[in-house]
Amino acid sequence: MSEPFRISDIEGEACKLIVCIIMDSDKRQDLALLKRLRSEKNVIRATTAPCLSSSILVEAKTRPGKLPEPVLARHLQILVSEAEADDVFDFVCENAGIDKYGGGGALVMPAPFGTMYRLPEGVPDEPGAD
Repeated sequence: MSEPFRISDIEGEACKLIVCIIMDSDKRQDLALLKRLRSEKNVIRATTAPCLSSSILVEAKTRPGKLPEPVLARHLQILVSEAEADDVFDFVCENAGIDKYGGGGALVMPAPFGTMYRLPEGVPDEPGAD
């Protein structure tokens, strides 16, 4: 019988997860931000997905008892080491337009564990990455 799997057997590091919602409609600022994160901060553990967002802080005229219509937003998740978290979070906030009214929001939370992930040398960029 084999030994049970233990997380301590895997080489990894303590990480933090940066989650942000970017209110950019269809401008795709999320892709530009991911490209800059990769080229300027060497961040390769990130995802983006479209989502619908509605904010109670944005003025919207609706009938009483009705919610405002949701708008297209982008949901980003960025996994970084604990040492890089503050620097990357500041970079995201400055470059994603989160500091503008209605620009979205961002938060940092502990991620219990992240495996070391490095792209091998010579791997080309994704199609359409330029």
